[in-house]
Amino acid sequence: MRKLLLPLLLTTLSASCIDSDYDLSKIDADDITIGSDESVFRFPLAEIRFGLDQITQDGTGIETVFDEADTWLPAELPPVGGKTVNYVAIDLLTGNDGAYTAQLLDNLIAQMEEPGDGKCSDVARLIWRTPEYYELFARYLPAAGIGSEQAFVEAFRIAFTTPGNSQAIQQEARDLARGYLTGQLRISLPDYDIGRINIDDDIVDMLAKHLDKSGNYLRIYGEVTNALPVSAVFTQPAFVPTDVSFGDIAVESGAANDISPVGITEGNLRQIVEGVKVVIPVSLTKYYPGRGFDHTQNDQIVIRLRLEKKGGLDLEL
Repeated sequence: MRKLLLPLLLTTLSASCIDSDYDLSKIDADDITIGSDESVFRFPLAEIRFGLDQITQDGTGIETVFDEADTWLPAELPPVGGKTVNYVAIDLLTGNDGAYTAQLLDNLIAQMEEPGDGKCSDVARLIWRTPEYYELFARYLPAAGIGSEQAFVEAFRIAFTTPGNSQAIQQEARDLARGYLTGQLRISLPDYDIGRINIDDDIVDMLAKHLDKSGNYLRIYGEVTNALPVSAVFTQPAFVPTDVSFGDIAVESGAANDISPVGITEGNLRQIVEGVKVVIPVSLTKYYPGRGFDHTQNDQIVIRLRLEKKGGLDLEL
């Protein structure tokens, strides 16, 4: 079995090694050593994929969450750091940045007051279709003659812009928008069970050797691609039940994002090969309203992990 594995292994290493200066003089009767203490080898480890249906907020799909956000968001977004931007700074909204939130809500109310703009009607339709919202606004509208969505939208628009009634109803809309935008723009990813990785035990033994030498290491690194119209931070993802955890990973929308290397021990490697659960806490930072959700891609978030070994590799024959 080991002899059959050797040609395949040599082919793999020759393709993935960034130091091809192999010292063939180290061959002896017991083993072959490939490379030296300065050699670095890289191997694919695992690939984790999340589709739209797996990215939720308390069971509600991410697209539904941001469909409502679009209703509450104004066309004119506040600047960030004094610069005009094309995204909503979710981290400022959820971080209780009062100035940013106030500016966004001022822009919303101003747009709703604008004659001929459809924002007021959009908000009214959302209220009509959401019973808990409707109850908040019914007291500001005529009790009779509102038996359809169209009638409600017209009555709401008039009340929203009529002096005397408008201040109270505008404040109600402002409070509702604030509550949603500061409290509901969050998502979670399910824990991902990698399962046993199909690596032969002999290869695991080989990778684990020479880690006691100064400068030699095993570590995991990779990248995250993100097709969603939101940016996020993966907050210290971890391999459970090991003690392996990554630092915070910035995951920008529409980009490939690097995962910085994290060192692992021989024990970590053996546990990961046997199977671990990947836990990924998520904090949203930005939302790009103009991008929309790409339904042509089955996988919206793809995490590719690789293993890197520094030091020689011993092949026992």
